[in-house]
Amino acid sequence: ERDVVLVARGAHGDAIRARGLTLRTPSREDTVRPPCVARLGDVGLDADDVVLLAVKAQDAAGALVGAEAAASVVCLQNGVATEPLAATRAARVHAAMTWIPGVHLEPGVVEVHADPPLGAFRIGRYPDGPGAADELAHAIAYDLTTAGFDAAAVPDPMRWKRGKLLTNLGNVLDAFAVREPGLGELARAASAEAVAVFTAAGLSYVPYDELLADMNARVAFGATIDGRGRGGGSTWQSATRGRSTEIDELNGWVCRRGAELGVPTPVNAALVRLAAAATAPRSVPIAQIRADIEAATAGA
Repeated sequence: ERDVVLVARGAHGDAIRARGLTLRTPSREDTVRPPCVARLGDVGLDADDVVLLAVKAQDAAGALVGAEAAASVVCLQNGVATEPLAATRAARVHAAMTWIPGVHLEPGVVEVHADPPLGAFRIGRYPDGPGAADELAHAIAYDLTTAGFDAAAVPDPMRWKRGKLLTNLGNVLDAFAVREPGLGELARAASAEAVAVFTAAGLSYVPYDELLADMNARVAFGATIDGRGRGGGSTWQSATRGRSTEIDELNGWVCRRGAELGVPTPVNAALVRLAAAATAPRSVPIAQIRADIEAATAGA
């Protein structure tokens, strides 16, 4: 067994402290009541403690305050921007590619639209290298496996996370575009730009189709809870709750690295603009997005 303390702010933290944390899956509902504090600094971390950093990437900087004393910070975020940031705050950082059909729309409640395995993790010490699948990575993977996940320690977690990034570049379309034919094509175009950036930078990645096939064989997306499907991915959930999104750390990261390397990224740039300008979830026609890309490309 492990001693667990939750760190949660705002309405979610208030609800957990008042009523506990409820986890719903297709086959069961459980409410747990571990200690829950508002700030990491309130935990009293020491060198035996591991921080599982589960906030969205745009909130990581604030959440990391007080992480210096931990044995490691494990970055569960989409994208590849959090690990370098965490490395400036913590003595040791682990990266984790995270694949979970989760939903968080209600304070104090998390739904996972799968029965065990509830999701998958590929974990290793940051940065990638022969020693990345270290003892702590194996221990974390063991605990997550015991908790009902498909988890493994790997020597190249950032390669896995770059592969996951390729699948997340369409999140903004899921969140803000009207659901109509052509969205998949746009998402693939954004991924192709990221592959060009990775190649120019000499960065390895798990190919899109390979990762998707592997994860879909392990984790059953699509299960319903009380007759309801998942509804949408993490960015759609943020937009639905009226919160900021992680698009600047996903598509925006591709644009910034592309600019540094001289690799054009017009599709990702348009998707960043979409996230900044959209005023409601799933409200922007695909024709408008395509017109923005064409106008930007013509004016380049």
